[in-house]
Amino acid sequence: MRRRSAGPGEAEDLRVPGAVPWSGAAVPRSGTRRSSGLSRRPPRRGARSAVPPCCDTHEVSQLQDGSWTARGCRRWTRERRLQDPDAAWQPSSTPANRFDLSWQFNGQPNEGHTYQVRVRAVAGNTADRKSDWSPPVAGTAHPTTAPPPETVTVTPDAGAIDVTWTPATGPHTDTITRYALWVYDQDTPLVWSTIHGYDPSTRSARVEGLVPGHHYVAFVCTWNAAGEGKPRIPDPVVVR
Repeated sequence: MRRRSAGPGEAEDLRVPGAVPWSGAAVPRSGTRRSSGLSRRPPRRGARSAVPPCCDTHEVSQLQDGSWTARGCRRWTRERRLQDPDAAWQPSSTPANRFDLSWQFNGQPNEGHTYQVRVRAVAGNTADRKSDWSPPVAGTAHPTTAPPPETVTVTPDAGAIDVTWTPATGPHTDTITRYALWVYDQDTPLVWSTIHGYDPSTRSARVEGLVPGHHYVAFVCTWNAAGEGKPRIPDPVVVR
């Protein structure tokens, strides 16, 4: 993840590969995973990975947080779904014994939705190197993140865009810490999205160095004590 020095009124500038809203693209987030604390000793050849002895879903708020412990494995396969016997499991792999679900993956979590998570240890690519699945555990989401700004306006310019927004209002806006401006170039495959952070009093920003003729999506999220909320996404614009 690349950083640049923050400009006036900015908190940070992060670059995240493939961060398309609701696309299902994996979006790394700083600070969302803890060290597993596991031994790096490789498992014995031919030894079947143990079922993770612990898989707990903690209180679900901004993030769906499931953590577990195990030994003798290289990574975990994790699956989640809405708590519905007809819902399909959605798999992913993680090197750490923790998983966080935030809106960048697919718009989840939603208030009142109950999610199930199950995990298995993986020590290789063949079936005998994978454990059985742990019993599913569940948590119900009660997000305490703030809503997005009431309005977001994006005006294209020569090689730049000007973005303005109005303050977020409603529940959980009493602990706003910053606004995050995401900028995504729709016309560049595998592009790195940029994220610019601004203090709570900022209401406008100018992003330069953009490609003339390209379509850009710029949207704004509100951060508060619970983390980053869902975005306000205006229509794409074409940079002149």
